[in-house]
Amino acid sequence: MRPFLLLIATTILTFACTPETIYVDAVEHIYINVNKPTSPEQLSSEEIVKQTYAIKGFNQNYLNMPGDHIWQTEIKNDQRLPLTKQFKLPGLMVIDDEGLINTHFIKSSNIILVRQKIDNKNAFDTIAYIPNSNMNKANSSIINAFNQSRYEECYKIFEELFIFTPITGEQYLKIKK
Repeated sequence: MRPFLLLIATTILTFACTPETIYVDAVEHIYINVNKPTSPEQLSSEEIVKQTYAIKGFNQNYLNMPGDHIWQTEIKNDQRLPLTKQFKLPGLMVIDDEGLINTHFIKSSNIILVRQKIDNKNAFDTIAYIPNSNMNKANSSIINAFNQSRYEECYKIFEELFIFTPITGEQYLKIKK
């Protein structure tokens, strides 16, 4: 009987320790901050959080489909934290529910916050952005931390580098040229 129990225990431990069964415990929420404005024509950080309609971005390899893909995620009221000048978003934006890096978001570029225009609810105005240099640095740092099984650091890097900078639509168009 002892050899049989030892065999079962060894089998369980062997399978429990294989890389295929490691489950990355995703955090429930991540917080994205908004910097202070740098010019008077920009909205305050608090107003950006209040007025944001959606986050938009660009991803060249979305779902491994060829071509350019622009994505949009609407911001709900319970995701707005105007007093702390933050957005509360699902932790799945960094590591998905299968324990893999969510490349849809972290490998995106040209990420902006938009609000609906007052005179035309079908038109949008850019009010903040994440510099692509931050996105590139975060992407490589998150992948490096993930590959070294430092999962908590993935979220920390995300929150440190994914920070929106206030900007007007006109200013954003100038830097994109």
